[in-house]
Amino acid sequence: MVSKIQLNDIDFDAYECIKDKYDRMVDGVSHGRSIYYDSTSGLYYKIFHPDYCRIDNFRKAIEAKFFDGLAPALTGLIYDSDNLMGYVTKAGPLLSANEFDYHLIPQDFFRILKNRIKECGMFFYDLVPHNIIRIDGNLSLIDLESVYDLEEYNTLPEHNAITKPAELDAYIRELRRAIPMKISLIQPGRNNLKYLKWSYDSIRKNQGNHEVEICVADDFSNDGTWEWCQDMMDADSNFKAIRNEGPIRVGHTILYDRLVNEVASHDICMIYHADMYLCPNALDHVKELISPKRIVSLTRIEPPLHPPGPEKILQDFGIEPEEFNEDALFAYLQQLILKESLRRLKVYLLHGHFIKRIFKR
Repeated sequence: MVSKIQLNDIDFDAYECIKDKYDRMVDGVSHGRSIYYDSTSGLYYKIFHPDYCRIDNFRKAIEAKFFDGLAPALTGLIYDSDNLMGYVTKAGPLLSANEFDYHLIPQDFFRILKNRIKECGMFFYDLVPHNIIRIDGNLSLIDLESVYDLEEYNTLPEHNAITKPAELDAYIRELRRAIPMKISLIQPGRNNLKYLKWSYDSIRKNQGNHEVEICVADDFSNDGTWEWCQDMMDADSNFKAIRNEGPIRVGHTILYDRLVNEVASHDICMIYHADMYLCPNALDHVKELISPKRIVSLTRIEPPLHPPGPEKILQDFGIEPEEFNEDALFAYLQQLILKESLRRLKVYLLHGHFIKRIFKR
């Protein structure tokens, strides 16, 4: 039975403070927490700073019963009035003091954790032997705040964290691949209806399992763009459009702002011009890399109409939609993927040779 304890009822002067990082900041992010030990009862008290970067994750994990069967050492939750601010755990011997003794973690315990991750949509990122103790013949997680929502996986580097061991990281990545990303594509347009249609078809063809909202702003076109937008809004529930009624065009920069602030319903927005073709798996890579306050830019492949640059590849697969050579583009993409795979293999082999030489010495 996990009890509820009020922060003001704890006599911290009677306990030993074994870790005082209450005011710790890393790159402007709070990692503040303190740990006290009651040697009489063999209990640890961990208190979070109100701005601690994982405090909301811990609260969510408690509400989701994430730790049921995984943390029998948990005996109490510490509240400041109604706000969960810490927890109490029993003391116990570590599974191992060596964090690399992953082989000591029983597969049954690993299986329970995997099932809980799938059930709750959250994961414990630091599954190392010194974060596991033995309590009354059972294993228990400690350092319980080491939890994240699956959708927050890419925020770990910002919190000075990585997922361990590699087997757990691979499992989380596999689960994440099955979770659709919600993204709004921002498309201003003026008298370029044929491009909008071509672009729309590529998005719906290659968006994968992601939930893609297409947001179009018609800048006082006279080529039937607005009529097409109205038809699309009736036919596609994830198509939204607004119109500048003129008589003066306002420009795409202002329309970007309007689409993002007034139309888009997803937190992730992507500027997407009407003359762009969405390649297969492009959004998978966006999802893999995107995180709060991070901008992800896809590499463009375009005809040599403008000077080269590091942000693009100059290759001609057609200038107009009716000239577009999709088969040639896909063949070229496969060549790029093969070259990248060979490059990574070469780096791996070089590193392996280097390591082999070290061990020989």
